[in-house]
Amino acid sequence: YFNHPYICLSRRSFWRRGNISLSEWCRNYVYIPLSGSKLGTSRKSINITVVFAVSGLWHGASWNFVLWGVYWGLLLLIYQVTTQLISAWDLRTHVPNLLRWVLMFLFINIGWLFFREQSITRLLKFISLSPLDSTLFEWQMAIFLISKTLLLSLPIVIHTIWHLNEKTTGQWNTDTLSAFRTVSATLLIFGILILQSTHPSDFIYFQF
Repeated sequence: YFNHPYICLSRRSFWRRGNISLSEWCRNYVYIPLSGSKLGTSRKSINITVVFAVSGLWHGASWNFVLWGVYWGLLLLIYQVTTQLISAWDLRTHVPNLLRWVLMFLFINIGWLFFREQSITRLLKFISLSPLDSTLFEWQMAIFLISKTLLLSLPIVIHTIWHLNEKTTGQWNTDTLSAFRTVSATLLIFGILILQSTHPSDFIYFQF
């Protein structure tokens, strides 16, 4: 199950919120049996990498899933190292939460490239793409896809604002709450109808 992983501001928070059951299983049956963090920093780093590689294999026996897991393992190791610098320089009070969220959202979507692309050649080509080399048609397609994505993201943003405010204040005005729910649900349905694919594809967890 998931707990709003796309509102997270750090890599650790993303894994605590995303696929919680898998994260708990990997912690209890892989990380802790490997001694966790009891045998020093080097062993802890190896254990974290192994855990994330296993979490990748859980999704399927393919190199892209393993690479996706290792990618997140390395990001978490980098996060642990930079956390000390952030604490020492007190950067959290100087970096806006919006910027932290944008960076985290970028990391998440780069990870999905590894997760979904099974061809190394296509993956490397996609990563190496530069906007400066794009044709007019490619720019038009990019604008079209971004606009459709923003359309679907709008109700998610509305729901997130509602969730965060409810968590902070503990209550909402009944009329305001009804309006938020109605608008977000309407926009979400409208966005799904526009973005629906005419070509059916396998559900990502169909093998389970």
